Amino acid sequence: MIEIEVKKLSVDFEKRRDGDKLNAVKNLSFSVSPGRFLCVIGPSGCGKTTLLNVLAGLLEPSAGTVLFNGKQDKGPGKDRAMVFQSGALLPWRTVLGNIRYGMEIQKVPKGEALPRSQELCTMVGLGEFENSYPRELSGGMQQRVNLARALATNPKLLLMDEPFASLDAQTREQMQLEVLKIWQQTKQTVVFITHQIEEAVFLADEVVVMTARPGQVKTVIPIEISRPRTYEIKKSALFHQYVDQLRDLVQQEFLLQKGMGKQ
Repeated sequence: MIEIEVKKLSVDFEKRRDGDKLNAVKNLSFSVSPGRFLCVIGPSGCGKTTLLNVLAGLLEPSAGTVLFNGKQDKGPGKDRAMVFQSGALLPWRTVLGNIRYGMEIQKVPKGEALPRSQELCTMVGLGEFENSYPRELSGGMQQRVNLARALATNPKLLLMDEPFASLDAQTREQMQLEVLKIWQQTKQTVVFITHQIEEAVFLADEVVVMTARPGQVKTVIPIEISRPRTYEIKKSALFHQYVDQLRDLVQQEFLLQKGMGKQ
């Protein structure tokens, strides 16, 4: 497990036309305790993916620090893995081959990589499809492969950037349950970006609400719903209270963004 502490993080991008800087994230601070499931929500363009790229080591901040277990670590590391909206599976590789790819890069011996790939394939419910190719899989099945590939190297931190955004509602719900089941087994620290407020409440221990750009932390809402969670909780008054509270907070920032003419 890994602890994250983000301190006064700022990320600026240069505009191509006039050379001015675009403040994507400004003075953003929050922390994640080891083994916790954190969701991040906010209006479009508030810097959620930018934040995730910094945590992944794919983007260097303009200011501020990110500490992993109390240490500053620049650049990608073996302790972190990322699942994107639509992960690029290698079309010439089977399900097992795609899952094994990250381990091959890290030069894990084949005798270890193969059984690990098979174990993960079964864990995500694709044991019968280990020799199938991406073109033979549905969108939900492809995202299961992406998830298994991210887990293959036993990362301490799992970063997920709207991984279910392109899936239909039913498949999305199935994948939410799958992620929770796997997380409860591995107890990795998770940072999960989503636009779906109901998804954030269902998955998270805490929800970070970001402001309109430049993104800051508006507030952090603890989700005090017992685990393990099933879809029965979505019928509860407590679940809907959290959803309404978070929706109001995001709506405030959306209206502010609209009023300031931000895109």
